[in-house]
Amino acid sequence: MKKVVLAFSGGLDTTFCAVYLREELGYEVVTVTVDTGGFSKEELERIEERARGLNVAKHYSIDGRRLVYDRFISYIIKGNSLRGNIYPLSVGAERVAQAVEVGKIAKKEGAEAVAHGSTGAGNDQVRFDVALGVLVPNVEILAPIRSLGWSRKREAQWLQERGVEVKRYGLGALRINYCKGCHVCEGTGRCVQRDDMDLVLCDLFEADIVLVASPSYWGDVTGQLKVFIDRCTPLCDAKTGETPVPPGKVGVAVAVRAGQSVVENQHIIDTIEHFFGHLGIKLVETYTLEGVEQPADLKGKTIKIQEAYELGLRVPEHIQRVGDHVE
Repeated sequence: MKKVVLAFSGGLDTTFCAVYLREELGYEVVTVTVDTGGFSKEELERIEERARGLNVAKHYSIDGRRLVYDRFISYIIKGNSLRGNIYPLSVGAERVAQAVEVGKIAKKEGAEAVAHGSTGAGNDQVRFDVALGVLVPNVEILAPIRSLGWSRKREAQWLQERGVEVKRYGLGALRINYCKGCHVCEGTGRCVQRDDMDLVLCDLFEADIVLVASPSYWGDVTGQLKVFIDRCTPLCDAKTGETPVPPGKVGVAVAVRAGQSVVENQHIIDTIEHFFGHLGIKLVETYTLEGVEQPADLKGKTIKIQEAYELGLRVPEHIQRVGDHVE
């Protein structure tokens, strides 16, 4: 069986690639994750577990931190190289370092092909293609996401039809970095940072219902939720109001606080509604709960619990109504 070495992050795109390369193109798939400094030990273990669950032939976790520093970052620092005089010119170097390690594994495995999950937009596809073309010139370069041009929703559906679970994660358990304010996403439609934000956005694109809930922290949403909202900037053109998020989604906003101020909870609802508005998500239900800090505080709040239950029953009806007006 012919063999392909896939640059693998564990997100939707590379998960799709791993299954597609095996089932549709008939390859034995070897996955490679290159840590250039952004992964914790637990995250690397989770990615490896993800790869094993996809029945890949072999998975490599490569420590590429020394390579990316010695060969690229040290020179960027010495030259004070900045993109647009704003932030260090490091993303391109990181991708090339990843391609170097993927190329090494391809040689080691005697692979007939190498693959990556880049789309047809942005510069990552060029970085991978050029670097791999030089490093392993006699090996075919495959980019299924670019070649097929499928939406992420279609990718997820294709995977689900084959029994591949698309996982959901809570913000508190994820590594989501702060928005850098570099504005690069305004031209590319994608953030320059590669972290767990990619996983959450995959689910957001696929979901019919988006429920955002937050306890009150000083009268506003939590810091984690605010960072998440900031990192959704690539999904909204502030000038035109356009968004790549598929239409027809409905949203639910939930706010909870220990104190009794309804006003503070309403501020949280307003923040979530503003977020939904930029993504084309129609807010259809809101729910606020005051005087609750611990689960035990729910005792005696029978009416509020019943209200939450009835809200859950109503939401599917809203999906149908919104869908009827989406062309």
